[in-house]
Amino acid sequence: MASDAKAAVEDPNFIPSDFSPPQFTSQYASSFNIQLTENIKRSFLSTYGRRRAEFFFQCLRTLFLGVFLGTIFITIGLDQTGVRDRTSLIFFSITFSGFVGFGLLPSVMQERAVFYHEQASGTYKPLAYAISLCLAAIPLALATAIIYVLPAYWIPDLEPRHDFDRFLFFLFVYFLVSLVLISLAEFFALAMPNEGIALMILGITFPLLTLFAGFLIPRQRIYGWWLWFYWIDPLHYAVEPVVLNTFNGLEFYCEPDQFIQIPVNGENIPYCQITSPQQVFIGSGLLPSWKWIDVGAFLGGFYAIFTGLVILSAVKIRHQKT
Repeated sequence: MASDAKAAVEDPNFIPSDFSPPQFTSQYASSFNIQLTENIKRSFLSTYGRRRAEFFFQCLRTLFLGVFLGTIFITIGLDQTGVRDRTSLIFFSITFSGFVGFGLLPSVMQERAVFYHEQASGTYKPLAYAISLCLAAIPLALATAIIYVLPAYWIPDLEPRHDFDRFLFFLFVYFLVSLVLISLAEFFALAMPNEGIALMILGITFPLLTLFAGFLIPRQRIYGWWLWFYWIDPLHYAVEPVVLNTFNGLEFYCEPDQFIQIPVNGENIPYCQITSPQQVFIGSGLLPSWKWIDVGAFLGGFYAIFTGLVILSAVKIRHQKT
């Protein structure tokens, strides 16, 4: 049998004259569109199927925070205390949006080893994986935004005119800043060597973002050398438009014990410190004309930058033993 096979191979007519060997133009067996489609399916199945318990508790935690914060500020009014309470509610709401990204970081780190193995074996391009990772986070960000904003906005009657457009604007900004912070967490998960370092870096970054958002320290009181951090802080560009959107058109008053006594010609004249939103904007260093610039140019820009960093990390960075 072996001699017959050898003879057949040595036969010059064994290979047809019109035969041409297959030509491969790529190391991957399927097109990029198929790779992307299958990665998207798997990312959605992983996030909302296999890890549905995590998704459920993400939503449950978000609901708890929304109800908790809403009930804390349930007596919010239009007096001087109400001015500070409204700003506080908005600031803490924007801050809470980052918790969703924190929850995703360990899961992305766990899946990273599988991604390294499959990418090394030529299963799909890193770009397909990175895009699917970013797309799978969008429904999560939208779901948690709706679950949080509904109680946090309506329980304390944040906007007493009940203008639904203002509610939708708050919801949109919360959703967008959630995407920004999720992308930041995914970037750290792909770029850092291990989960411990990623959590450490994220744990340093987020308090700094909170500190320089313009609420704890107004822009006018930030020392000159650190002012640059205020201008590159995505939380600043989320807090500012929501405050502008919520306060614009409101009128404030003073309770009897909230007037400031100003001595004039030997007589104390009662003065109400804040009666219009413009006074709030000036005191907080907010720019009324930047409402849509903050949302479109800056928040949208930060999302594009962090998404680009996620893609770059997936394509260029490998933390695996060789």
